[in-house]
This record gives sequence, structure tokens and C-alpha cells, in this order.
Amino acid sequence: MQLKNVNPPREVQASFNEVNKAQQDRENAINIANGDYNEAVPRARGQADQMIRGAEGYRFKRVNEAEGDIASFNFMLGQYVKAPEITRTRLYLETMGDVLPAMGPNHPSNRVDANLRLFREVMLPLVDYAASKGVRIALETAPRGGGHGNIAHNPELWDRIFEAVPSPALGLSFDPSHLVWLHIGPGLHLKLPFIQEVNRIDKRFLEWDGLPVAIPTRDKTYIHVDTYARWRIADPMVYFVRLRDERSAQSRLEDILGSETRNAIAKHDLIEIVRTDKERKPMHDESLKVGPVGIGTIGVLPPIAYGRLKIEGEIKAAAAIKLGEFGIELLDVRLRRVNYNPDVLDRIYQRMISERRQIAQRFRSEGEGEAARIAGQKERDLNEIQSTAYRKVQEIRGQSDAKATEIYARAYTQNPQAAEFYGFLKSMETYRKVLTKESTLVLSTD
Repeated sequence: MQLKNVNPPREVQASFNEVNKAQQDRENAINIANGDYNEAVPRARGQADQMIRGAEGYRFKRVNEAEGDIASFNFMLGQYVKAPEITRTRLYLETMGDVLPAMGPNHPSNRVDANLRLFREVMLPLVDYAASKGVRIALETAPRGGGHGNIAHNPELWDRIFEAVPSPALGLSFDPSHLVWLHIGPGLHLKLPFIQEVNRIDKRFLEWDGLPVAIPTRDKTYIHVDTYARWRIADPMVYFVRLRDERSAQSRLEDILGSETRNAIAKHDLIEIVRTDKERKPMHDESLKVGPVGIGTIGVLPPIAYGRLKIEGEIKAAAAIKLGEFGIELLDVRLRRVNYNPDVLDRIYQRMISERRQIAQRFRSEGEGEAARIAGQKERDLNEIQSTAYRKVQEIRGQSDAKATEIYARAYTQNPQAAEFYGFLKSMETYRKVLTKESTLVLSTD
């Protein structure tokens, strides 16, 4: 871990947050517009394809049904031509037999009642015998055969099962999960009282957190530097003899690290301390690189020779040698925060705020413009997809209906007997559709 706090100063935090919010607003507006487009257009294409395929299926169905109906009609017409009266009478009686069926009660619950009665007859003697031998019978509750074949698979029937066979020897199966027990012994360690004394030396990585101090840079700029480090006890014997406890170690770290930090800061310009690495290439927002006049040089970094990482390495190398004499290994040193002198901070903050506001306004306007463009493209694509699909569907369905009508017309008008027989069949079909169980028929005795 190298960075502990990378937040901007509190005075300009709001403007930085505003830029971040504006950038997120821009991305959010574009993402929402793209999301709407990606949701609506593929779905519209799928629905259009579904409509076209449905229309094609309708065409196959319409034509095939027409050809099938005419094939059946032609076979029946042949019989009708041979014996008109007999064929009419037979078809009429079949129709009446279908529309006036003899209905009887049909309650699915009757099957459950019958199964419960059978269950009681079979299980009572078995349960009594099991109880006499001290054995309990557990019914499996898992469904069999797709949810059927087991009377105990439905919890709603459990009460009725135990009412039918009220015996403590009958129950339902239950398979709890196995429990895993872990036995871990910490062990015992003994020491002689009054003779031996325990001095605890921490072997973990320890923290040193320095106080912010004012240090001048090589270019005579006073800055406040906040430093922190990580260390550990490398040689417990030397550490105990020289320092004895962590409080003394923290004091020694404060002296050595503070001194080396001042020496390193004084040898370099401010930009060297602010910049991380001379090889670092800053990321540029493409919109800022090609933006209009007024964006200025935001994001342009001046060249450096060292960088903060190398300066931190110098501090660590110089301090590690001195701390090694105390049994301490210095693991890492970092500059947590570098701040200006309070006298010039206000003007710097105002400049930073104005820059952030300018960028924020640019981000939001870009997001709104791109979102509007995507929304317009979405409407255009949707109208094109839907209108094209509608035209194809209507063409296919019209061709299908025309083909089916042609087939029916050709068959029903082939001769006068065909037209007469068609009228009779339509009457019988009407009986089947109109007459229901609630219908009342008044029949003549003739």
C-alpha cells in the first residue's frame, strides 16, 4: 500500500466532486441513451422477425388447412353424391351426438378420497403391527412420477393422512444435514513465576505516522509535508537493548525520518515532489484535448527529472541505515500529503474551482447532446424496423388469404351438389359452435 489519502483539499473538494459528478452525469446520460437503444432496437428487430415468421407460419397454416379442408370435403362430397339422404342423416346425428352429450359429475377429489380409504385399509394393520414391535414407519414425502404416485407428497394431505391412520408409529421422513465438528486445541505454555519475565516483541508490520511539518523546497516554496512509514523489528535483542519498547522506537523514527525528509525535500523543486514518476504519461480526456478555446492547459504536466517515488526512495535508503543500528527494518516510506502555505491557498483554490466548473459544464453538455443523438437514432431505427415488418406481414397474410380463398372457391363451386353440400356442412358446424350445455333445444316430434 502506498497511498493513504488522495483527496483534494477540503476547500476545493466540492468543485472536484462537481466535475466527477458531471463526468458521471455525462457517462450516465450516454449509457442510459445507449441502454434504451440497445434495449429497444434489438427487441424491435426480434419482434419484427417474429411478426414476419408468424406471418409465414400463418401462410403455411392457412394454405395447408384450406387444402386439407378441401381434401376432406372432396372425399365427403363423393359419398354425398352417391347417397345424399343417408350422408345428410348420418352427419346430422353425429353432430347432435356431439352437442348433446350425456354429462355426469367428475370431481378430481373423488380420487383422493378413494386413495385415502385404500391407504387406511392397507396401513392400519401394518402400523399396528409395527407399533407392537416398537418400530416406527416413516412415509417418504418426495413426489414420484412427476408429482404423482405418492399420497404424502402434498403437505395439504398430511392432516388427512394422520386422521385416517391416527398412530404414533406413523410419521414423515426427515433427513437433516450432517453437522461437522471441529476440535482445535490452543496448547499450553508454562513459565516459572517470579523467576522468568515475558517481554513481548511485536513481529507484525508496525506503523509510524509523522506530524505535518513546514519544509522549504529548492525553489523556495514552503510546503507542509505529511509523512508515514511502515517498519518491523528485525533484531529483537538489539531492539530491546537499545530501545526497550515501541514508544522509544516511535520517537527515534520521528527524529531520523523527519530529518531525512527535510534533507530530501530541500534538494528538489516542488514539481518533483508533487509528480509521482517522470515516466508517467497522464491520461487525457479526448474531449479536453480537442476542446474549444478556454480549456487551457488542463492535464498538461511539465517535465521532471526525479519524481516523488524516487525522492521517497532516497528518504528510505538514508533512514534505513541509521534505523538498522536499533534493530529496526524500514519497510516503506511515503509522503501522504503535500500542501501549500495557507497564505496562497485561497487564490489557488479559486483557480482550481473555476477550472473544475468549466470542465463540469462541458461534460454535462456533451452528455446531453450525445444522449439526444442516440435517442433520435433509436426513433429512426424503430420506425424503419416496425414499418418494414408491418408491410411484409400484410403482404404475406394477404397472399395467404387470397390463396386459401381461391382454394375454397374452386372446390365449393365445382358443381351445384358441392355448393349444396357445403351449405349443409356449415349448418352442422354452426350447431357445434352455438349449442352448449346451457342451450335449450325444442325438437319436433316429426
